[in-house]
Amino acid sequence: MGKEDDKTKILLDADVIRNFISGEKLDLLAKIFSERFCIIDRVKNELCRSKKLKENVMDFIKTENIQEIGFPDSDMDIVFEYGRLIRDGLGDGESACLAFARYRKTYISSSNLKDVLNYCKTNGIKNIPTMEVLREALAKNILTENEIDMFIGKCISKGERLPAKNWGEYIILDK
Repeated sequence: MGKEDDKTKILLDADVIRNFISGEKLDLLAKIFSERFCIIDRVKNELCRSKKLKENVMDFIKTENIQEIGFPDSDMDIVFEYGRLIRDGLGDGESACLAFARYRKTYISSSNLKDVLNYCKTNGIKNIPTMEVLREALAKNILTENEIDMFIGKCISKGERLPAKNWGEYIILDK
């Protein structure tokens, strides 16, 4: 991932949280980037609209001390950028993350690369998708390759979209 002393906040997007719920490793997510993950209220609200996810999300935020960030309605740069992203067809939580990250110099963690990759490149925003979160977990000995393969398998079996069917395949694709 880079510098160990990097303490830049990382805004979690809904898809990464859903991946970790589906992969049954939500309890480990906060440990991978200790005290750096946070969640914008619009992402939390998006996730909590699902009764199936609400309890998991609320417990995760509370037990892992995930910082909740209110959308800054008084920051017109962020509000206008958010509105532009919504008009461009991005989702509520994703738009909030991208607009906030652009003007507040945070990172994001989104696996919806089709929608966020070009925006992040254009605006100098670092994105850490699910597979890169897993790479960090492996580097920190939080998960083994076998556990990552089981995680990926559970995600796929529950309808989540990931770029590879196992860790070895991802490493080959990532070259």
